[in-house]
Formats: sequence, structure tokens, C-alpha cells
Amino acid sequence: MISSKQTILIFFFLLICVKCKQPNIIFIVADDLGWDDLGFRSHQIKTPNLDTLASEGVILDQYYVQCVCSPSRSTFLSGSYPLHTGINDWIHPEARFGLPLNITTLADYMLDAGYETHAVGKWHLGFYKWAYTPTFRGFNSFYGFYSGGEDYFLHKTDGAYDFRFDPSPKCGEGCSQVAWEASGQYSTTLFTSRAVKIIEGHDITKPLFLYLCFQAVHAPAEVPESYITPYNNIIQNLRRRTFAGMLSCLDEGVGNVTNALKSKGMWDNTLLVFTADNGGPTTTSDGIGASNWPLRGGKHSIWEGGTRATAFVHGNMLAKKGYTNTNLMDGVDWLPTLVSVAGGKVMGNIDGVNQWTSISENSTAVRNEILYGLDDNPPSNRGLRVGKWKLLRQSGGNPSSWIPPPQLLFNKDIESIAAPVCQTVVGECFPPDNIKSFPFSTIAQCCELCMQNPECAGWTLNRVHNDTCHIKKFLNVSDLLLDNCVSGSGHSPLPTESSQLYDLENDPTEHFDVSKENQDIVKQLNDRLDEIDSTGIPSATDDLTCPPPTHKIDPHVGPVWGPWC
Repeated sequence: MISSKQTILIFFFLLICVKCKQPNIIFIVADDLGWDDLGFRSHQIKTPNLDTLASEGVILDQYYVQCVCSPSRSTFLSGSYPLHTGINDWIHPEARFGLPLNITTLADYMLDAGYETHAVGKWHLGFYKWAYTPTFRGFNSFYGFYSGGEDYFLHKTDGAYDFRFDPSPKCGEGCSQVAWEASGQYSTTLFTSRAVKIIEGHDITKPLFLYLCFQAVHAPAEVPESYITPYNNIIQNLRRRTFAGMLSCLDEGVGNVTNALKSKGMWDNTLLVFTADNGGPTTTSDGIGASNWPLRGGKHSIWEGGTRATAFVHGNMLAKKGYTNTNLMDGVDWLPTLVSVAGGKVMGNIDGVNQWTSISENSTAVRNEILYGLDDNPPSNRGLRVGKWKLLRQSGGNPSSWIPPPQLLFNKDIESIAAPVCQTVVGECFPPDNIKSFPFSTIAQCCELCMQNPECAGWTLNRVHNDTCHIKKFLNVSDLLLDNCVSGSGHSPLPTESSQLYDLENDPTEHFDVSKENQDIVKQLNDRLDEIDSTGIPSATDDLTCPPPTHKIDPHVGPVWGPWC
């Protein structure tokens, strides 16, 4: 017969066993990473740690995020579309709003499930009041910057220093520390070191949730020279070479984090998530060398290049590993998925769905639609994907071009392809129907010649025959893919009164608008988009009870950013 004392001991033993099954969760965000940047896709930039994790885990091939920083981060932590949080665009440092305080965050759920929660890196979800900062949103500590972008070494943006250490929950005035000693040190290295320190000091009787948001590979283009040097004889384009160094440093950081988990004995029970927050910026002012090839567009647009993101999951708890998952997934799905893995339960209505079985077992898809949200360019177009069909109201915004990675082009054209008007695709030749031909042309010149001719529908630059530019009256796309051809249209798509429709199953690079021949599909998707839009709330606006920001002065670094209301 079991005594009451033995019963109590058995109960606590079982309780400990249940707790030990909760995996550690490491959620890593790479900033402004393009579709074609990691080594396993680009075969150019060396990212051995990330490549290995991706190949051993599950690569998410049909995974979508928002087109800029803050909206995506709001989806990760809220499980709701920007339509339902009001965070429809990136948050400026002086903004007097943030992720609504009535939202239960992913970190809140993790705390309730018994996790130690820590945030490292970029926040970008508002900070005009302390209540909007990380340690008031479910994190036990925060180390990083509140705003959206800054100098990697000086940690300044808009004339003030932004780097904080908030060491405890609800760490506000009198607790939050200006991390002035970080000045002059590279942020990727700082964030890696902080993550490693958290792991080394972690009490392994409790599960760990680490939200690690690197600044890399966001502008500005900065990295210690030692990371650029290995690419001197590999990448000719300086901008891409610097970008490669930044990404290699990030990869090294991820390797250091995984090694720390292994040394601590935590790795075998760790689920690691890696995601970009949006597509890479290409022709916009914040473009520093990212590539979304062969996808169309980039950051700020709701073309695939701005919203279809690189992501993977790694961990022993995955029932199936080493494969590519092709089921639709949205950034809003992380919250319900990870809360489920942690043994928690989501309360209230959110837009995300639990993808764990889909990811872990490669089972039937649980999501059939993607809401693209608003692009970052007036008039702020919206899009919806249902199954293979993608609807755009008016346009996907800018950038809207197909920008090949520099290694596919001759040196003389590397810089010219950055012109937003040049929507180029390498290897595709438009057959005859020439209006006129011009020898000894560049991509930019060929594009300009097409723009000047009202009958020009597109152009082909033949790089074998004296770099001859052929201006075309019709775009009959060839079945041949030839390395000696570069083709494209002569203007960026302008907003129209009608919707555009793309068949992403057969046209993942969005070359062919098939709306005219599929008006029934257009109507169905427009009706569904109207239905979704009717549930939305207004975009967040400034709290008018709060004055414009003011800066306190730190004796070491001068003016500093911090909550001011």
C-alpha cells in the first residue's frame, strides 16, 4: 500500500516530468533577409550553420509575412493580422502608439506556461510609454533597441542613442538602463553574446523562451571588415559583398547560440524557429544587397518578393525532419503553434491557426488563404491569396521589378538594374515582333528606349550580338531559357481600377495577370477580401494626449531614446 507521503512524491515527480517535456523555444528573426540570400538558395553567401539547421529540420516553402518590419513583428507576438491590431506600417521612433495593450502576447502565454522569457535585439512595436516596452509585454528581460533601425556600431538613430538593458519584468523608469558601454561595438555580436549569456545562466528546471531579433541584415550596410574579406574573390559587387559579410556574421551568431545550448545540455529539447520579417529591400533606399530572385518585388510591396519569406523549424520533437513543407503558413500562426507546443491554450479570437501537426508531420494543410495586408506605398493596395490564386487590388506596390542577383549580370549593368523602372528577368528572350533594334546598349538604356516608344510592350537585350536591344511590340514569351538574354517591360505597373489575378502554382514569379479570363475567381476573392476587411479596425494613430518626444541626456552617449509619456 502506498503511503500519503509516497503519493505526494509521485505527484511531484510526475509534475516535473510533464514540465521537462516542455521544449525550450528559440525564436530567431532576421531583419530584411531576401528569398535568395541564405546559402542553401543563393549558393553564394556562406551560411553553414543556418543551412545545416534548415536541412536537418523543416523548410517552410509557402510561408508569408507582412511587407515591412512592425506589422510582421506584431503578427508574431499577437497572432492577429495588422488589420486587427492597427499596426499596418513600420513604427517611427517618434510615434505615440504601439502594439495595443489589450493584446495578450506570445511572451505572456509563455510566462503562463512556466517559461523563462527573454527578448534580445530589435523591438519595433512602440515605446512612447513604458507599458509598450518588452518587459511590460511578457518578457522577463530585454537587451537591445526599441526603434526600427540604427547604426550598427554607434547605435544612434535620428540624432539619439537607442540601446537598452531592462534586466527584470516591468522594468521602467529607475530600472531600465542605457547600455552606453555598447557604443562602438557591433550589434550582431552584442546580441549573440547576450543570448549566449542568458543560456549559460538559465535554470534548466524551467523551459526557456528566447526571442532573438537580430538587426542584421537591415540597412545601413555595416560589418567588421574581417567578415567581408572572405568574399573578396567570390563576389565582385561591393554592395552584395558587404551584405554577405553581414549575413555571415549573423550565421556565426546562430552557431554560437546553438553551441551554447548544446554545452548547457538543452539542445536536444530545443525547438528553434528561424524567420525573416519581410522580403529583402531591392530598389528602395534601404536596399543594401538583398536578393529575392526569382520572385517579384521586395520589401514595402505585397508582391511575392516582399511577403514570401525564408523560414524553417528545427528540433528533435519534429516527427518528420529533413523535408520542405509546402503548406500555406502565415506569420500569425506562430503564436497558436508555439503556445500549443508549450502546453498552453490560446484565449479569445485570433487570426492564427495551429500549424504544429502540419509542420511536424507534413500533414494536411490547415490554412487555405493569406491576407497580404497593406503595401507600404500609397494608395496602399491590399491582396489576398486563396489556394493557388492571388488577387491584388490595383497593384502590388513598389518595388515591382524582378531584380536578378549581381552574379547573373555583367559588371557594367550591376548598378543600372537598381532603377525602379527596369523590371528585368535574366535568361528569358521575347521572340520577334521587333519595333526597332539598337546595338551596344545597357539594361538601363534598353529600358529607357522602351519607355520612350508608346508602342513598346517590352524589350530583350541580346548579349551575344553586340548587346543589341530589341524593342518589342508584343510580349510572346519564349520557352527557351538562354543565359545571353535579359528581358523586361519598360515601366513599373501603375494602379488600375481593376484587380490583378495571378496563378501562383503555375506562375510563382507573377509575370502573367490572368484576371480577364478568370473573372469568376476575381469576384470570389474580391468578395472574400471585402468580408475580411469589414472586420478591421482603423490604423493606429498618435496619442494626442502625449506631446512630441524629448530626449534625456546620458553623460556617456548624449541624447537617448526612451519612453517620454
